[in-house]
Amino acid sequence: MNSTSKASPTSPASTAPTARTSAVTPGHRSVLIADNAFDTLRDIQVQTTDPRLDLKDLATAAVELAAEQPGFQESVVARARELLKSRL
Repeated sequence: MNSTSKASPTSPASTAPTARTSAVTPGHRSVLIADNAFDTLRDIQVQTTDPRLDLKDLATAAVELAAEQPGFQESVVARARELLKSRL
């Protein structure tokens, strides 16, 4: 498509989802997680009151603590494979 043509209603450019614009938090990246994992973090967050902790900090802490456990990488890969198989 050249710079003067417009996307047709059926072209991929017109049907592609629009990117959501959000502020970038320095030192952090976006990641998709399953609803149940998000709900677990949200349940933990609800229990924090003074101060109320951000989900990004809780998720970071969860990954860092889990990574300290022996066999962490192997367990993560095995669970990810199980999750993938359940979606196929």
